[in-house]
Amino acid sequence: MGELRDAVASAAAVRDGSRTVRGLVDDAIARAEAVDPVVHGFVVPTPEAARAAADALDQRIAARGVDDLPALAGVPSAVKDLSDVAGVPSRYGSRAVTGHVPTANGREVDQLLATGLVSLGKTATPEFGFVPTTEPLFGDPTRNPWNLDHSSGGSSGGAAAVVAAGVVPIAHATDGGGSIRIPAAINGLVGLKPTVDRHLRMAKMDHLPVPISVSSVVTRTVRDTAAFLAAAERHHRNTDLPAIGSVLGPAERRVRVGVVVNGPNVATAAPVVAAVGATADRLADLGHAVVDVDLPFDDRLGDDFILYWATLALLTRTTLGRSLPDHFVAADLDPFTAGLAEHARANLARIPLAVRRLRRTDRDYRAMFTDVDVLLTPVLAVTTPPLGEWRPDQSFDDLAPRLMDAVQFTPIQNITGAPAIAVPAGQHEGLPIGIQLAGLHGDERTLLELAYALEAVAPWPLVAPSVTVESAADPVE
Repeated sequence: MGELRDAVASAAAVRDGSRTVRGLVDDAIARAEAVDPVVHGFVVPTPEAARAAADALDQRIAARGVDDLPALAGVPSAVKDLSDVAGVPSRYGSRAVTGHVPTANGREVDQLLATGLVSLGKTATPEFGFVPTTEPLFGDPTRNPWNLDHSSGGSSGGAAAVVAAGVVPIAHATDGGGSIRIPAAINGLVGLKPTVDRHLRMAKMDHLPVPISVSSVVTRTVRDTAAFLAAAERHHRNTDLPAIGSVLGPAERRVRVGVVVNGPNVATAAPVVAAVGATADRLADLGHAVVDVDLPFDDRLGDDFILYWATLALLTRTTLGRSLPDHFVAADLDPFTAGLAEHARANLARIPLAVRRLRRTDRDYRAMFTDVDVLLTPVLAVTTPPLGEWRPDQSFDDLAPRLMDAVQFTPIQNITGAPAIAVPAGQHEGLPIGIQLAGLHGDERTLLELAYALEAVAPWPLVAPSVTVESAADPVE
């Protein structure tokens, strides 16, 4: 099925003529057909559309050469099912949505495909991205390729699973509360949540008071994430932010790193604390100044965020009922989503004050960077949960407090709009643990440079050993 390459190497093979795009795509489809019956990362495979796109690219190369190709031309990828692809069904991870086939791409999909990536289909996500595990109630759960009894995270869990299983080297992902960084962390991948409006804003974030969700990718290597950011910037450049440009490796300069171990809710699990500590030691050994700091937030931030999250659930339920009357049945929403929406409805009077406090969070976040350049934190406060622990068939009252305790670190950058990257930092009982590097608005370059440095001194496995093309034929007990 062909040698497994990262995205940069795959694009180089297309450019030097050692591989055709059709060959790369056929190899990826074969891997998907072997592996996906086990991990369930795809919800709508589109192999014929992928082959047609590959053939069109090969014909373009034959006619015009490679000089004007997009940077990632011909690299197999996939699109998360929270985003629309023209002519491909969208379910948004929900059994409440059926038969909806968009007629146009989402803006974020246009930007993704403008880099030259070829989509093999839509990847699984929880209902509207509202929980950090991908266990949709209308089908099979997405399984973590490192241990098939565990969650692949969410909401970009399908994307992370197909990358970690070696199906594609890079996949589209979105992040509204950690939804890129959480699945990256527990699948042993790199996942960068960019600064708000670094990429084209998703339409669903238009006119919201706090535009928390952004679009990007999950990858196996730092250079793939860096290459995607550079390619996406060539399609759309936000001139209000510093350009990222090409980031090709660690920087010579040394920075000040503030280390956070515990968040405002519960104490962080010991294996995660150990991974953060090991990363801090590596950075110190590289000559960076490392100091302990505390987050300037209490548990009210989590309460405000969950109320805002619930407001989005209420808006989703209302707007889909109007915009997709023939394809949406509110009574079929997951119990957790329905409970989220009801939490907002029951607390309507509290929403304006919660939004005002969330918008002021940026002031306290920026103040943390008076004495440091970068924050090093856990991604999750817990280790990877088994399937079922966070399944959205549970009530809001039962599940919401446990989720907020687990994800207490990642929403901060969504609220403030700041960038953050998750990179692998160790393992616990055979499952990856990721850490987070976070910075100020527009400083993705520093995060990538530090991620490159960590990748060099402590390389991580590029594909989960539990699921290979050969092992995928084995039944899951």
